[in-house]
Amino acid sequence: MKTTFTLILCLLLSPAFAQEATQIDTTYRTITVVQADSLITARAGDTNFVIIDVRTPADYAISHIANAININFYDVNFNSIIQALDHNKSYLLYCAAGSRSTQTFIRMQSWHFLEVYNLSGGINGWITGGYPVVTTTGIASMAAWAANPITYPNPVSGSFNVSIQPLSIGTLSLIDMAGNVIYSEQSATGVRNIDMTGRHSGIYFIRFDSNTRSYTGKVILK
Repeated sequence: MKTTFTLILCLLLSPAFAQEATQIDTTYRTITVVQADSLITARAGDTNFVIIDVRTPADYAISHIANAININFYDVNFNSIIQALDHNKSYLLYCAAGSRSTQTFIRMQSWHFLEVYNLSGGINGWITGGYPVVTTTGIASMAAWAANPITYPNPVSGSFNVSIQPLSIGTLSLIDMAGNVIYSEQSATGVRNIDMTGRHSGIYFIRFDSNTRSYTGKVILK
């Protein structure tokens, strides 16, 4: 009896058994537009479900799936932005036709995200299937984006991105209603992510100053 108990105890304390006992189930699936629509409907209002559009901000501004956030695949900080996301949330990825989202899908598996879905056919397949898209609020055309940064999502909860036009570099600031600068970054360009966690709900202002122009936009924190 003593020998049997000793063997069981050794098994329970072994690294292999501990690793198997603590293994967490993961879900990685490439899904159709029909399945994606069902998934989005089922997870509506779920803050642990995030839709990510990995196309360029210009493409995102023209049309995107409702409530999707944009993380530009071509941004130099793309990998670090993705890796910084909460690994325990669920993500639905899409691009134009599926290439960039598939690459992101594979990377997120290697980075041990818990639940990731990849939209087969991308937004092109989504639109062809007759599913709705939306445009970025306040951006009427690509000319507007060329002149001013895009802030998205807006309204925001958690964090938001500011996409600055290519080849434009300047000082990016976040200002509260009292006029206090609560975030500032010099030589800002590309897509910048600003974390609003812990800040009070209300209206904030994004200001971008370069050698050629200044721009001020409004951000609403829910």
